[in-house]
Amino acid sequence: MIIGIAGILLLCGPAFAADQAMTAAVLDLDAKEGISQGVVSTITDYLRTQLVNTNRFNIVTRENMDQVLKEQNFQLSGCTS
Repeated sequence: MIIGIAGILLLCGPAFAADQAMTAAVLDLDAKEGISQGVVSTITDYLRTQLVNTNRFNIVTRENMDQVLKEQNFQLSGCTS
């Protein structure tokens, strides 16, 4: 699955201009049967690092993502002008 995600991102990469970085978040992967949470956490961190190293993505943290979603919900509520 991780290889599939990375493959999709690599295939989509050329579609973006070299000087424009896409903002993305990598959610924590879930540990399934036979794989420890420690291994899954390491793989998740590795994926984030590799995406940052491409210089094509601005990776946001979980906390940043929560703040952005709260702001979007606030703006959609109609309480702003």
